[in-house]
Amino acid sequence: SQSRYNTSSDYRVKKDIAPLAEPNGLAVIKALQPKTFSMIADQSGTMRKGFLAHEFQEILPSGVSGEKDGVDENGKPIIQQLDQTTVIPDLVLAIQQLSAMVEALMGEQE
Repeated sequence: SQSRYNTSSDYRVKKDIAPLAEPNGLAVIKALQPKTFSMIADQSGTMRKGFLAHEFQEILPSGVSGEKDGVDENGKPIIQQLDQTTVIPDLVLAIQQLSAMVEALMGEQE
């Protein structure tokens, strides 16, 4: 069975639709700080790739819930959650922007 993470993307449930534009795309991707890390609870020490939620939140706040160093009334950490899929529109725009730059440079060389 294939796992799917579907969201409501039908145009009929959206409003105020506009093209994604600067300072998104390449600027966002350049600002992100990908990391390698292992999880404290994972005794195998498996290295993973990803982001630190509080750093990601500075660039794409809609992709993170919770606040850096948040704690509950007993001082227990409230762990931030990160949805890495929120970067996909900016990745697509960045590729489109890079493609346009390459095409412009290739045109200049002819």
